Amino acid sequence: MPRFRSLTQEELKALETEFKQFLIINQLYDKEWRELAAKDPQKAQEFIDLFSDIVLEKTYSKAQGLVQMGRDFIALFFLQETKWQFMHFQFQHDIDAEAHDLTRFLSYLQTHLASVNIQKGVKNAPANKAEAVHQIIAQGAQLLNTEMTEKISVFFQD
Repeated sequence: MPRFRSLTQEELKALETEFKQFLIINQLYDKEWRELAAKDPQKAQEFIDLFSDIVLEKTYSKAQGLVQMGRDFIALFFLQETKWQFMHFQFQHDIDAEAHDLTRFLSYLQTHLASVNIQKGVKNAPANKAEAVHQIIAQGAQLLNTEMTEKISVFFQD
């Protein structure tokens, strides 16, 4: 059972080269992997789960920004080394579909700031960042890439 979650087939395909390297390090070459997958799918899944945990641990540990969008809110998480900052934008109406597009939610937010109730919070960064990020993602948040994280950082400047 994975610590976080198993990577999807699409994610595994995107990481095919890294997965093959992982299998080789574990002395499973193409022929051995195919035999294992055919004869003992449970054991093969254990290797996938282990690889998934390694990938997600690294990804979650490096995360700098998250966004969660609901019917009538947008929540931003700015994850710094020593502190995590949070902003919850509660709209007085359902947000438009365009706001749910990761490339367009910031412009939507800026356009509608007048009709928003904003709550802010700060907490010390948790000891286990990867676990904490995973819990937030499990509740519906999405990782932001570096460019989007830089863009949301303007909301968190003092």
